[in-house]
Amino acid sequence: MMKEVGEKLRAWQAGAAVAAPGVAVAAAAGEEVAVEKEHSLFSVLYSDIGKTFYAKNGWAPFESSHVSFRPVEGAAAGGKAQVAKALGYHELAELCAVDEKLLRADLARRGDGKPHVAILPELDALLWHLMREDYMTKSIFGKTPTVRGAVAGEPGKRIWAVWMRGYYGGLKKLEGNVLHVLRVVVEDPSQPDEELVAGFRSIVQIAQHEAAEWKTQDIQIWNPDPKLKGLVEKCGIESEFVKRDKDSIASLRWYGEEPTTEVDWVANEKYAWC
Repeated sequence: MMKEVGEKLRAWQAGAAVAAPGVAVAAAAGEEVAVEKEHSLFSVLYSDIGKTFYAKNGWAPFESSHVSFRPVEGAAAGGKAQVAKALGYHELAELCAVDEKLLRADLARRGDGKPHVAILPELDALLWHLMREDYMTKSIFGKTPTVRGAVAGEPGKRIWAVWMRGYYGGLKKLEGNVLHVLRVVVEDPSQPDEELVAGFRSIVQIAQHEAAEWKTQDIQIWNPDPKLKGLVEKCGIESEFVKRDKDSIASLRWYGEEPTTEVDWVANEKYAWC
């Protein structure tokens, strides 16, 4: 069945438009290209049965790791140390538009001879997660969250994160409940870590407080890039780096001529999971 699905997806919804929604690709020459009309460029899935089965059927496993923080009630206590502010639904449209522009520019700059692909962090993609969260929290708690992330800094120099709460253990078994950071964006990656670390620390503290209040046992940021890893190390908040071998293994099937091992999956973060 998986072999048949893989071939079906090669031409799924292809040909109707020059570019497929939600997909960005950088060619070997470093220029962004649209999806070819005759076929799609790639498909993704997330394996909860390890890295072998789907790889045999065409979906190669990619980096599947996360940084974990523990929930702390009252971590976001305010005061001078609290430099980040909470995000709700209404701020997301502007931030997603900025994020997409930055990601497209990043893809276009890459010219190392490899294909670079990304799922675009569009508003609709994030809203899918947040509305899913609304359904779960309304059913479990009788209410929905108002804090969906946090942002620090002035426009042009901002850092922000958007998250959602997922419940698989219910309230009697918190081990399955996670505050997933869907996406972390550093608006100006050239900024020194020293200028960003206070804002990042404040964002994590808001997430820690929200995770505790909403009965989750873990906070996860998937596949942090080197810039984000540096901020994690310098923020002074206890964390753990975890490489996943079985659950939520990000996997990609490439329909181009190059082998999948040559493809660079950019922004391989939780927002792309579905």
